[in-house]
Amino acid sequence: MGIFENGRVLTSSASGAQYLVKDYVNLSDSTVNQLFSEKWESSIIGSKVKNKAQSVWVKIPIKNISPSTNWLVINDHHINELKIWIVKDNKIIQSFPITGDHFPFSSRQYPSIDFVYKIPVNHFSDCELIIASDKRHVKNILPIQFYSDYRFFKQSENKNIFYGILLGLVFIMLVYNFSLFFSTRLPLFVCYGIYLCTILLYFSAEMGYFFQYVIPEAPHLNDVFPIGVIAFSIIPFIVFFNQMLDLKKNKPVYYKINYFFLVGFSIILVAGLWCSYSGNFVEQGFWLMVYRFVSPTFLLILMAESVYCFKKKIPFSTYTTLSVGSFILMSIVYMFHDAGYLPANILTSNAFIVGIIIEIFIMTLAISARFKSYKKESELLLKVQQNEKDQIIKSVTTFKEQEMQRFSNLLHDSVGARLSAIRLNIEALNNNDVSDFKKDGFKEITKDISDLADDVRIFSHQISPMLLEKNGLIHTIKNLTDTVTRSGMLHIQLETLGSLNSISFQYELMVYNILQELIQNIIRHAKANEAIVQVILEKELVSVFVEDNGIGFDVSNTAEGLGLMQIKKLITFVNGSINIKSAHNKGTTISIEFKIKNNEETH
Repeated sequence: MGIFENGRVLTSSASGAQYLVKDYVNLSDSTVNQLFSEKWESSIIGSKVKNKAQSVWVKIPIKNISPSTNWLVINDHHINELKIWIVKDNKIIQSFPITGDHFPFSSRQYPSIDFVYKIPVNHFSDCELIIASDKRHVKNILPIQFYSDYRFFKQSENKNIFYGILLGLVFIMLVYNFSLFFSTRLPLFVCYGIYLCTILLYFSAEMGYFFQYVIPEAPHLNDVFPIGVIAFSIIPFIVFFNQMLDLKKNKPVYYKINYFFLVGFSIILVAGLWCSYSGNFVEQGFWLMVYRFVSPTFLLILMAESVYCFKKKIPFSTYTTLSVGSFILMSIVYMFHDAGYLPANILTSNAFIVGIIIEIFIMTLAISARFKSYKKESELLLKVQQNEKDQIIKSVTTFKEQEMQRFSNLLHDSVGARLSAIRLNIEALNNNDVSDFKKDGFKEITKDISDLADDVRIFSHQISPMLLEKNGLIHTIKNLTDTVTRSGMLHIQLETLGSLNSISFQYELMVYNILQELIQNIIRHAKANEAIVQVILEKELVSVFVEDNGIGFDVSNTAEGLGLMQIKKLITFVNGSINIKSAHNKGTTISIEFKIKNNEETH
């Protein structure tokens, strides 16, 4: 508590100030008349008015104040009740309306975040000024400032500039953080953005702007909002801290401890806010004391975790250690100032806010470093994925070349031979005059042409990826299985499951060629008449299941064909798995599973 004149401290002897500390009484004219007969003290002990439901009364002889001063300013944004009188010979000359944070903002004489009064000192030089204030359960600092016109407007301008810079810095950091989020889509930046929003709200409430511009007619929120916002900020900060150090992976025990603390703290926060909102000052004081104990405990836990992670060289632990450590240091400075062990100055009086500014500045550097690290990881992952795509295309191309060779042989040995036979039959009909033979011969030729057309259709579906590009994987697989079923070579039951209808083309081409090879193997080797094909497409996973009722084989003693070897190589390259189960006369089951990566995940 101090008295100042144009920024200069007035000692008790120079100001002639006298004090009274009373258990809370109404700040009214009748109370002032009763207090004239009380013994006022020439000094006041700070502990007398700390964390108690008391009112502080100050009496200042106006003759001790410079006549050039016209403005009285009380630089405390959170006084519950404040009332001022001008008295002469123990009689009230002028009484200013009662105001404070428990009254609408319009109750103030001037629309300022401070409590401002126009008092021309030279008009009341033979009078006394009495100031009464109530600020329950927190230290009643009550800085009383007397200013000349010039110094008043200058200090108001400087304060608005200083507060504007602080709020602007936090806002810039908030915008920067969300710009990183939109570039990465990482929840880490969402948590830190929420934390910065709470800090921005806390600063605006602590500085008085929130009451002035947002809730001027809701004074009952003034006791709840600032402490509620700064308490709530711990929740997104815990989540951000866990994600920044990746404690779930690097230190699961710390991860569980932090979330256990988070749940407990959330319960305390809700209970404290409810009691504060109810207006019960005793309960409000209790929960303030709980918060004052819990908050430092939490910070010390985070500091210990950060130091451990720093020793273990966990990425970004340097930033968290410096950030939390600097905030703890400035909080200690503020507590020593609050207890009266450190003198009041711009640093000690605002040490808590300065600690928050340093903390969020260091953490902003941390998220910048995290963003750069993420971009490098994304670029590396993109290169790996591109290489994987190239390898898939290369493997599929090799696979197709082998298929082309096989189809070439089929066309030469099967289609070509059958066309030659059809031609010979037609020539024989031309040389034969027996009409019945012509009729039967035409039937035979027609059947041969129909069978040949079916074979050519099957070959064309198998050899061309155009149908896959046009209709997608599911439709193309269905067309393949339906064609094989209609040919009578094998009855295939197709099942498609999952949340997706399509995936990237290179994966679709790979899946289609794998199924194509497996179905051909069943037709050529299994001697099966039925098969089940199941394809499951999920967001990050593809599963292929093929089962037949053929003759089977001994998996451990049978040499793998070139097609199956190529399939295994392809699956291994994409970090997938293939499992083959078979036995003689018990059919064969092949299951394949691999993860897919979408391009969006790398940006």
